[in-house]
Amino acid sequence: MAKRIVFVAAFLATAFAAAGQQCPFDLPEGVVMETYTYAVKGQDTLALDYFRMDGCHKTRPTIILSFGGGWYTGHRRTFPELGRYVKRGYNVACIDYRLSLGFFDPVTPDTDCYPIARAITRAVEDTYDATRFLIDNSAALGIDSSAIVLGGCSAGAINSVMAEYLLCNEDPLATSRLPQGFNYAAVLSGAGGIWKLGMAAPEWKNPPCPHFMMHGTADDVVPPGRQLCPASNFACFGPEAMVEIFKEKGYPYECFLVSGGDHLLAALSIFNLGQAGYTVDYMEHIFNFLDRTVVRSERYQLDYFEKDYDVPRCNASVAEPEGGAKMLSPYYLLPQS
Repeated sequence: MAKRIVFVAAFLATAFAAAGQQCPFDLPEGVVMETYTYAVKGQDTLALDYFRMDGCHKTRPTIILSFGGGWYTGHRRTFPELGRYVKRGYNVACIDYRLSLGFFDPVTPDTDCYPIARAITRAVEDTYDATRFLIDNSAALGIDSSAIVLGGCSAGAINSVMAEYLLCNEDPLATSRLPQGFNYAAVLSGAGGIWKLGMAAPEWKNPPCPHFMMHGTADDVVPPGRQLCPASNFACFGPEAMVEIFKEKGYPYECFLVSGGDHLLAALSIFNLGQAGYTVDYMEHIFNFLDRTVVRSERYQLDYFEKDYDVPRCNASVAEPEGGAKMLSPYYLLPQS
C-alpha cells in the first residue's frame, strides 16, 4: 500500500506543472502533452511525457515509447510523429530511463558485455516503474491497463523486448514492481532483440505477447540474427533468431526485414522520416498490427521481406554516409540544449 501511495502522490505533485510544459514538435489538432515525474532514483529524476486527446475521458490502449541511443545518450522527446498514434486511438507515454554507459560499440565475440547487461537491467527496471505509474493512475489518465504496449528503437527496443521477456519468465525485477497477473498487450521493436547473460537460446515460461519486429539484415550495431559473446557469457538474439523460436512455439509476431538495411531502420519502425526529407513511411504496418493484436485480440504470424527502401544506407562502421547522404540516427531530433 505504501508503494501505491508514493506513485499517486508523485502524480498529484506533478499534475500542476503539466500545463506549463511545451512540446518540442508540432502536434495534430486536439492532441495535448502532459509531463509527470514517475520516479526519483538517487540523482536521477525520471519523467514521462504523456500524450492524449484533449478532453477525452474514455479509456484507451497506451503505448510506452523508449528512445534509442546505446544507453549513453538520447532523450524521450525524439518521436515527432507520435501524434499519429494518438489520432488513431492510442495514448502515448514517452519515458526517461537511466543512461548507464559511457559509450557503445557494436558487439563482437570478444566484447565485455557486463556493462551493457547492467545498463539494460537499469533501463528495464525504469520501464517497469513507468508502467506501474501509468497503471496506478490509469483512471485519471484514461488508460486501459489491460492494453499497455511497449515500444522503442535501438536501445529502447531492446529495453522493451527485455522487459516483456523478463516478465514472462517471472523475474523478480518484474514481479516485484508490476501487479500480479499483468502482462503487456504487445511489443514494437525497431532494431531490437533479446540480450542476455548465458548463451543458450531464450525460453519463455509464459507465452509472450504479440511482437512487431523491424530490422535491417545488414545492421552492424544490433545483430539481426544470433551473436554469441563467449568472453563474457553473453548472447544477442535479434528478430531473425527470435522468429525461429516464435515459429516453432506458435508465438504471435509480425516481422519486417529489409534486405541490406542498416541500423538507421531502427527509427523507421516507430515513425516515418518525413521531417528529414524522405518519403518512407512504415507506420501503417504498425497501425495494422496494433489494431489486429491489441484492439481485436488476433493472434497470427506474418513475415515481410523488402529488397528496396528509399533511405540512404549509413552504418555506424562507415566513416561517410553512402552516396553523400546526411548522417541520421534514431535520435536525430535530440534537443540542442
